[in-house]
Amino acid sequence: MAVDARNLTNQKLYFAHVQLAKLKLLAANNSNYLERQACVESCVMQLFFAYRALVLEIADYYGLELSLPLVDLDTSNVFLAKLENALAIKNFSSPELIYLKQLASDKDSFLSVLFMRFAQSVNGGLSCESMGNGEHLATDFAVSKQKKIQLIEIKGKKDSVDDFSSELQLLYNELKDLVDELRDTLQEY
Repeated sequence: MAVDARNLTNQKLYFAHVQLAKLKLLAANNSNYLERQACVESCVMQLFFAYRALVLEIADYYGLELSLPLVDLDTSNVFLAKLENALAIKNFSSPELIYLKQLASDKDSFLSVLFMRFAQSVNGGLSCESMGNGEHLATDFAVSKQKKIQLIEIKGKKDSVDDFSSELQLLYNELKDLVDELRDTLQEY
């Protein structure tokens, strides 16, 4: 049985939420590194697939048949380019697409951070240390209408669960807000 895109988006967001709760529990119980690592990667994957489902949801709204690859490391370009092409064939314009393209092209946006973390995860470079030791950490999830996350350098912290748990929570909150915002615009038309 196929799941419609809206339900798939909701499901992936819920799975990410579950992984965040599990991560906090693992941190509180001082679980081993690999358990936390698995939880971090699972959460990043669920957030990425929620974004993918959101693109499919927008296509569904416009009555488009859109086939997206499951994994593409050039996600910001491939998913949105496919949506843009499908819209162009039908002579449709989409403010949602324009907004997503702005977010995807802004290197400081939460979406760019999510794409970076996804690529790190797929390539084996995402670790608890990479999210909390000398890499960028998302610290503010409500900076502007364009959903930019301000990034700061964190140095000298090794394997801080709070750091990557906070970043993942911010990414989750931003993506959930984006989903709600775009669904509201889709219903206005």
